Amino acid sequence: MSVLALREARRHVRSFADESELLPEHEGATECLDCEAFLQVGIDAFHWLIRADETIRLATYRRLLTHNPRVEQSLHSLARAWLQSSEAANRWIEFHQQRGERLENLDEFCKCEAEMRAMVRAQGGDTMTDAMRALRDSAVAEHRNGETADFV
Repeated sequence: MSVLALREARRHVRSFADESELLPEHEGATECLDCEAFLQVGIDAFHWLIRADETIRLATYRRLLTHNPRVEQSLHSLARAWLQSSEAANRWIEFHQQRGERLENLDEFCKCEAEMRAMVRAQGGDTMTDAMRALRDSAVAEHRNGETADFV
């Protein structure tokens, strides 16, 4: 399957991962700016991953795509890879915070990280109760049977 948003998300998450492996050894004054740039790479990757997920789900809902477990697994793998890269970001963040430096995009990065952690937990299936699963399954069945109304 070739969904541009998924390919772009994959490219951005890989860039975030590649950069996390090349973090500097605390070399100087421009390092804070580099850290902010690195956090922005993570933020951008996060937004592309969300866009890919939304695009694929919408296309599936509209029956333009059929559900593909491999695509869903790819999205899950990218989310876990993003979180793995965020661990390196957190070490760099801590270094700058200990030096009393302010990272301009830290709050946004932290929001992305919290949301990604919640999504990965949800992907593991550990956040839904049996009652929630039953409601979800019922809603999906109603939609497939044309028993739901579209809201404008």
